[in-house]
Amino acid sequence: MFSWPRARRQACAGCPDKSTRVVRFVTLNSPTSFYSWCAGEEGFEFQLASALRRRMGVKLLMYPVADVRALQAELAAGRADIAQRN
Repeated sequence: MFSWPRARRQACAGCPDKSTRVVRFVTLNSPTSFYSWCAGEEGFEFQLASALRRRMGVKLLMYPVADVRALQAELAAGRADIAQRN
């Protein structure tokens, strides 16, 4: 399993806020990466984000945006911790 070096874990700019313990993950809506339907969220990126969430011991907030420009805007504004696109 992947493990951050001690110094990196302590000063991780992309780490979730310790007070909320939520990692905010923004992605594009795609049948192969992330999609939401009546049974819940699915897709490869959702599976990766869920594994990361479990490893970090935090909650996951994953949401799609319309395009790459919106994805970048979410990161730049600080509304997302991690972005993924295929």
